[in-house]
Amino acid sequence: MRYNRKRHKTLEILAPKFIQTRTGRELGGDFHIGTDFSVLREKLKCSQEECEIIFASLFTNEEVQFTDYKVDGLALTKIGFSAFSDFKYIK
Repeated sequence: MRYNRKRHKTLEILAPKFIQTRTGRELGGDFHIGTDFSVLREKLKCSQEECEIIFASLFTNEEVQFTDYKVDGLALTKIGFSAFSDFKYIK
């Protein structure tokens, strides 16, 4: 399994919400900071066990954080956005 590509894809999925939160754009009443685990699993096309392996290193490196505000899932951090923009997991 190519976990580094999946890690980068996870950061890519989370990046737009991070940008919206930081800029204050498009923050409607139904906006939520994180992305649901089921949505992440579907977009990554991997099992729950594989997702746990992928998310564990991102969480350990403080690139994502768990959120349960309006959605149970992950949210990107500043460190994670930097890792995404630097292509940390694709080099």
